[in-house]
Amino acid sequence: MRVSSIHPWYLLESAFRSIQPFYGTLLLFSVPLSISPLFSTMVPESLRSVFSTLYYLSIWSIFSSASVFYIYCKLNCQKISIQQSIRVSLNKFADLLLWKTLQVVLIYTFIIPRLSFVTWAIMIENYSLEDALRRSWNLTRGYGWQIFGSYVAFALGARAATTLSSGLIAAAFGVSLTDLSQPASITDLPSVVAKVADLGLSLFLIQPISLMFYMLIFLYLLDVERQRLSLKSPAAFTTQTVE
Repeated sequence: MRVSSIHPWYLLESAFRSIQPFYGTLLLFSVPLSISPLFSTMVPESLRSVFSTLYYLSIWSIFSSASVFYIYCKLNCQKISIQQSIRVSLNKFADLLLWKTLQVVLIYTFIIPRLSFVTWAIMIENYSLEDALRRSWNLTRGYGWQIFGSYVAFALGARAATTLSSGLIAAAFGVSLTDLSQPASITDLPSVVAKVADLGLSLFLIQPISLMFYMLIFLYLLDVERQRLSLKSPAAFTTQTVE
């Protein structure tokens, strides 16, 4: 797939258009990602932060990374299944775990555009973590501020959409926005249903679109790199093979 710009509005429109053929299948990756938000109320409050961290390092890491590989294969017209994508993610779990742990310990890595594509380099180009860090840094050279601007624009749009939808969901179920932001008591049925609906919008719309949004930036940077190096074929790049 050819990406001609990293302007946020172009990326957003392209993300919605490109994801449509396999959106339904991609949603299956989001199902395990609902474990922490839905079941955190069953964990003692003193252990919730530990539970959330372990969830992020394991379930979130495996399935979000697998979805990155799945999207890449689909956009490149390669045959791929959910099981194959998860298998690739599990094979790279050691590097992914180290990277996610680094993100947890060093929070600022989340906001450095030059490190945005470490997971992409690990999953798609089969790099080790050390090489993936270097790869992401080199790939984004000269585009850091543009990438940051696109991220901010997407984040603001996603925030506005979720705030609006949360307000509508809260009004429909007779709960407050504060209730939606807090763990729901399992005995409070309206709050539970409202929270599930609010969570569904985030996981089944914002999450897939954000992955596609970032994927398009990654593909754009690959195209720029190919042009810079005067490569005649994208086959010159090492990517994961599907077994």
